[in-house]
Amino acid sequence: MPNSVQMGMYSAVLHYLKSVAAAGTDDRDDIARKIRQLPVHDPMVPNGSVREDGIMLHDILLLQVKKPEESKGEWDLFNVLSATPGEKAFRRLDKSNCPLVAKRQ
Repeated sequence: MPNSVQMGMYSAVLHYLKSVAAAGTDDRDDIARKIRQLPVHDPMVPNGSVREDGIMLHDILLLQVKKPEESKGEWDLFNVLSATPGEKAFRRLDKSNCPLVAKRQ
């Protein structure tokens, strides 16, 4: 079973490749626009998006390790206790320090 770093890398590369295909070009600016336009949807990130400042908004989960008797399989390790929506979990866009965002506002 991949760990969270490996799954994050898979998610990022998959989203990049989907964006390249959707852009229909290898032009970096067109691909960057598609990265921000397309939703991020994969096994790691079921409901994400990339803002103009490059931050990927996604839910943040609070997990609890299951007791051995609660587990139904080898990789069934966690209970999800709560989920904080990405819009609340990350700094608001109007508070961004990104110089590219500041130029547009």
